[in-house]
Amino acid sequence: MAVLKPRPLETSPTGEVLYRSVEVRGAQRRVIVTRPHRTGRMPAVMILQGVGCYSLDGVDWASGYGRVIAEFEERGYVTMRVEKTCEVDSEGPLGTDPSATADLEAEGWLAGLRALKSYDFVDASRVFLFAHSMGPVTGSLMLGEEPVRGFVAVETIGTSRYEYDLERVRAQAGARVKPDEVDREVREYEPRSHRFYVEKMRPEELLKWPECGKVLAPLDAAGAPYPYMQSVADISLGKQWRGGDFPVLVIYGTGSLVTSARQSKYLVETINRWRPGRASYLEIPGMKHDFSKDGRFDEELMEKVLAWVEGLH
Repeated sequence: MAVLKPRPLETSPTGEVLYRSVEVRGAQRRVIVTRPHRTGRMPAVMILQGVGCYSLDGVDWASGYGRVIAEFEERGYVTMRVEKTCEVDSEGPLGTDPSATADLEAEGWLAGLRALKSYDFVDASRVFLFAHSMGPVTGSLMLGEEPVRGFVAVETIGTSRYEYDLERVRAQAGARVKPDEVDREVREYEPRSHRFYVEKMRPEELLKWPECGKVLAPLDAAGAPYPYMQSVADISLGKQWRGGDFPVLVIYGTGSLVTSARQSKYLVETINRWRPGRASYLEIPGMKHDFSKDGRFDEELMEKVLAWVEGLH
């Protein structure tokens, strides 16, 4: 009989990795905490990751979220990741289950945030959120529930998911075809997106319509379950950001075709209408959606993020 070895526990060259858990709707969700080799109460950052069914255990310290976490840890910040429902040893419904909606993910983050602030090595008055892609959208559901010192939103959107979906198609088509063909593609795509995000058609229903698979293809590529994405489409950022009374830094990388400067600027405008002067906008030239530039992690991202965060201490 073969004996399977357990997955290796994560280690860090500059700190201790702690595996803990929080309860979300009666289920235990894994949280992964990095604690720098320092004494006393330290500032902390919770990572709100993007969309998809995947684990953040065993990250690559040289790129993506791993590099973000490593940079914070090296500067003396505790970090936390909350695993998605049913990933690795987390309990709860499968990520593809109809009950695995955006509000369930937000509840997991909220439980993690409250646990993070309770640790005896964390300064609860200096806890920040670093949210990426769909993270700021889903994370908006917990705004106002627990105070934080600041919120960094990277490569995200400012309108509804349905509106963004049309803008995404226009931008990506514009990078490969002529303007008249762009208009045609968007016009043909719009009713398909409406059926999915607004009318809430299930994939099997949607695929009865010609060409409707184009709506589902980017979700499949990202590992984004359809119940989650349809619930995201119902989130009103204009409503949710009313509860965000803290400084916000919105960052857009100009090398990204996943979102746009207009989307990020609109989010800044929305926040500042509720809380004048609370949100600011920053562009990082050439940075792509995955924090890379020219095939490597873009160093400017964390230089700017750390300067902004430390300016709030």
